[in-house]
Amino acid sequence: MKNSVVFFNGRFVPDTEAQVSVHERGYLFGDAAFETLRGYGGHVFRLGRHLERLAHSARVLGLTLPGSLEVLAGQVREAVARSAQADCAIRVTLSRGEGGAGISTKGFEHPVFSITVKPLRAYPEEAYAKGIRTRVVGPRKVPAECLDPTIKSGGAYLPSIIARQELDRVGMVEGVQLAVAGHVVSGLVSNVFAVSGTRLLTPDVASGCLPGITREALLQLAPSVGLEPTETRLSLEALRQADELFFSNSLMECLPVQQLDEHSFPTAPGPFTRKLRAALHQLIHHEKQAST
Repeated sequence: MKNSVVFFNGRFVPDTEAQVSVHERGYLFGDAAFETLRGYGGHVFRLGRHLERLAHSARVLGLTLPGSLEVLAGQVREAVARSAQADCAIRVTLSRGEGGAGISTKGFEHPVFSITVKPLRAYPEEAYAKGIRTRVVGPRKVPAECLDPTIKSGGAYLPSIIARQELDRVGMVEGVQLAVAGHVVSGLVSNVFAVSGTRLLTPDVASGCLPGITREALLQLAPSVGLEPTETRLSLEALRQADELFFSNSLMECLPVQQLDEHSFPTAPGPFTRKLRAALHQLIHHEKQAST
């Protein structure tokens, strides 16, 4: 891809040289962990927290990181510096590699590790100015009893990939995904937040959502804008009755919702959504200044 930087198995290479075998487990089974990060003017937001979660995912999956978190952080920073992009999207991927037989995890000694940095493909400004339309999608989240929701792995996203086809057919960019039991879990690739009065509501980790890094930051920032952060089990009706609704992840920040199925949020983006996004930008700026 034009203007991309690729670090692959210990060295920087042209993206055309970053290739894996057809026998590689990430290719065959999605047997991999990954993180998606955002760079702001050369600063990677919450890089340490993302790499800590990657290490957690690796432990759960039985994958071996190719270095300490400090070493990996240095490699990410160098990749971002080489890209010279003002704003960028960063992907760090660790897959099991080749070896073994069937689905056994024995005999894998050479995991595949990559860092890619690409220009940020931002969501349209109109989406932030007016909010987006969204809907409840059909495919449900994989239950926590089947797959630990605190890890970020390739296979966990298959229900979201199938659900995204629903959204593509109607021109939507994000949807609400429910648990098998019927409560709200998250967006397809994001966490979901509702503002009700002066409470900032989001599904708790027990609901089956990924504990997002931006989610964590927004919960920390909530009191500074006059909101009480509340992690709880949320019903779909609670979303419909909320004053404001938005999605969050590293790339979208706070993406407001103007309509959920047939229910409208006429003030979108609501005042607290705007305040939270502004507070997030201030936090990013502060952390960037502190790191220089």
